[in-house]
Amino acid sequence: MNVFRRNNQIVQINLWRTILNAILLYGIFFLGWHFIKNLGTYKRGFFCGDQSIRFQPHPNTLTRVQHRMICITFMNVSFFVIESFRWFLGLKKFTTLIYRIGTRLVPNFLVTVFTLIGYSQIGYVVNELLVRFVKAAIGRLRPYFLVACNPLPILECDFFNVNVYVTDYQCQGDPKHVEEARKSFYSGQSAVTMYCAFWIVLYIEARLKSVIRNTKLVSIIQILLMVYGFITCTTSIEDNKHFWSDVIVGAIVGMVLAYYFAVWYGKIFKRTEVGEDLQDDFKPITNF
Repeated sequence: MNVFRRNNQIVQINLWRTILNAILLYGIFFLGWHFIKNLGTYKRGFFCGDQSIRFQPHPNTLTRVQHRMICITFMNVSFFVIESFRWFLGLKKFTTLIYRIGTRLVPNFLVTVFTLIGYSQIGYVVNELLVRFVKAAIGRLRPYFLVACNPLPILECDFFNVNVYVTDYQCQGDPKHVEEARKSFYSGQSAVTMYCAFWIVLYIEARLKSVIRNTKLVSIIQILLMVYGFITCTTSIEDNKHFWSDVIVGAIVGMVLAYYFAVWYGKIFKRTEVGEDLQDDFKPITNF
């Protein structure tokens, strides 16, 4: 639901619609997450002689929740820092719109930051749900699957026929670990990391590179962000949690979604002020 209404140079913000949009967004996320979880993960078989799923897993440096929190926090802090820098440069002098919640004025700076956070979070939710759906639907076995599964003796494999594809087997390992070991494709860590990193790179290009003289410094920051993102992605290969193809696909999906929600949906290259593309509403503005 649109939370902005414009009357000449005044943009009215509907606070209740803003809150409702946030509730709907995260409500859809949790409902979708539980729906996919209840569907279960596809039980894929394996070849008796498959050496690619016999690796020993290494402990995670960060848990999934910690990794997500760091990515989201870094992304949101970047919005605050860069918009603060633009404000420090005096770009506030060129703003033409006035933002209000009811009769209270709201700083342009805060409106811009929270609007960017909103656009990025919509893409983040789509990214997470897509990762979970694909993992459950494909059920690709992780490199440490046999360690987690610890299957009971399999008659077909006892004959040393490495070309036999086994689908009827029973795991002795912890069911939670076995379930997680069926979710290799594609890498959620890579998708989230590159989504956040590429979103920030695009955002810097749109909001910072045009107002700072030392564009080489900006380019270096963008390169470092992408390099850090790719290095973070490769750690899951080193830890025997993903195959290289899982990481590459995850990184590509994350970058594509970042481009879509930043450039096409968020229009960060087309508008400098939130609400400048709204048509004037000459009717009296009231809270509703």
